[in-house]
Amino acid sequence: MSELPRGWVEATLDDVFILVRGLTYAKEDVASASSEAVVALLRANNIQRGKIDLDDLIYLPIRLAKDEQIVRFGDILLATSSGSRTVVGKAARITSFEEGLIFGAFCGVVRPRYKNADRFFFHYLKSHAYREYVEAVAIGNNINNFRSSDILRMPIVLPPLAEQKRIVARLDALNAKSARARTELARIDTLVSRYKQAVLSKAFSGELTNREASIVWPTVKLEEIAEVGTGATPKRGNADYYSNGSIPWITSGAVNQGLILQADDFITDRAIQETNCKLFPAGTLVVAMYGEGKTRGKVALLGLSAATNQALAAVRIRNSEVSALQYVYLFLQSVYLALREEAAGGVQPNLNLSIVKAIQLPLPPLEEQHEIVRRIESAFARIDRLAAEAKRALELVGRLDEAILAKAFRGELVPQDENDEPADRLLERIRAEREAAPKPKRGRRKMA
Repeated sequence: MSELPRGWVEATLDDVFILVRGLTYAKEDVASASSEAVVALLRANNIQRGKIDLDDLIYLPIRLAKDEQIVRFGDILLATSSGSRTVVGKAARITSFEEGLIFGAFCGVVRPRYKNADRFFFHYLKSHAYREYVEAVAIGNNINNFRSSDILRMPIVLPPLAEQKRIVARLDALNAKSARARTELARIDTLVSRYKQAVLSKAFSGELTNREASIVWPTVKLEEIAEVGTGATPKRGNADYYSNGSIPWITSGAVNQGLILQADDFITDRAIQETNCKLFPAGTLVVAMYGEGKTRGKVALLGLSAATNQALAAVRIRNSEVSALQYVYLFLQSVYLALREEAAGGVQPNLNLSIVKAIQLPLPPLEEQHEIVRRIESAFARIDRLAAEAKRALELVGRLDEAILAKAFRGELVPQDENDEPADRLLERIRAEREAAPKPKRGRRKMA
């Protein structure tokens, strides 16, 4: 460790915190939330982004917990065991809202030996140095364990108490600013989608090319300018349809690629010959008629010859002298939300070929179609550049947070005051109090 600022001292977590291990329980101990004398149990999955998430709780009889296993305001809950290395070491401060809950065996609580130690130390738990320590010591075959001995001997630096308070105040203020920046920058994806839809709406109403009000574009059904068909799913149990297949076979999930250049599945020539599968050429548009989440209604462009399943409508432009492929592609993107509303069915509504064939689109002269495409793509490029800048800014916020933490724990974030009581005096008082304190009694809680 490099030379410490004046008044600072090297310590371990054991010097300033008590470690309490979580409650071990059996599956049959789990009770209903409405049962009498039960309490919610916190687990590693309840630690989310430095806070306690009270979703997905389980409940146990309070009699199973020792007094020390009931969390208190100012405790820090740590995930100490997990199959995932990214989960081990996650931490959250206990607020007054969670006070009185208990915690499970895959967690531990570090409890401060002096007032507000948790506020200073919790900032350290966000640092790169802390993650490096956890990853170095958390070991195991199937389960990664942050052992009690490693937690207690974790090296920390301790400034004078007054300086700790100044550091915490400064970090809290800076964190609030970076949190606001993250929130605003995180909205960019939503704004990008909204702005692109606004561009598309203007484009197909004529506003983007300043169409004269007296000029009316004819409206046609999609089936009037394109062949609209679909594919099929060859019988899964027939190896002749799949084994050593070389024909790309596309399902609805692929529309999220926008431009489809590869397939996850392949079928054989025999599948094409003996089933309703068809081979569609590159340049075919595919519309998801059903699929999970936001997939239904999305459109993509085949960048390769491929077959599809029955969840996709394949749209092939008949005459490129009448309708431009990219114009139709962008128009289908513009009606995404309206198309989803056309879906019918129960829990998972679906589109069908009749709905897709009946889509109505404005058809200006071919030259104007190309101009509309050019202006849309130009507007999209500007929006994408702004989105890329926002993404870089979001990454910089994360780096800035880490740099600020590093400065804080080097003693460079706030001014130092030579009148501050040195941290070694604080440690002396803590040690004296530990020696004078009666040994705590351990045991289960007694029922009244």
